[in-house]
Amino acid sequence: MSDEMMKRIELNGVELGYSTYGVENGKKALVFVHGYAMRSTGPLYEELLTRLSKRYAVYALDLRGHGASRDSWADWSFETLADDIVAFVETLRLD
Repeated sequence: MSDEMMKRIELNGVELGYSTYGVENGKKALVFVHGYAMRSTGPLYEELLTRLSKRYAVYALDLRGHGASRDSWADWSFETLADDIVAFVETLRLD
């Protein structure tokens, strides 16, 4: 189960949603990104994310235009999505 409800972060001019699973000291971070086509990191992946959280601190990000970030279609491209993931990792200082 998620550590908390959906969180929000402003990156590259848009607000993105994400959730965390098993975020504890000493665990390596794992950034989980859903598949294409309006998917979300929500309930569809809950069981997988919970299992992954036994070993990793999981950060499940909804990309712009998807899931909890669905209203963020500005400048949508695969390059922009990649830039958002990099900004997410850097902003949260994930290793």
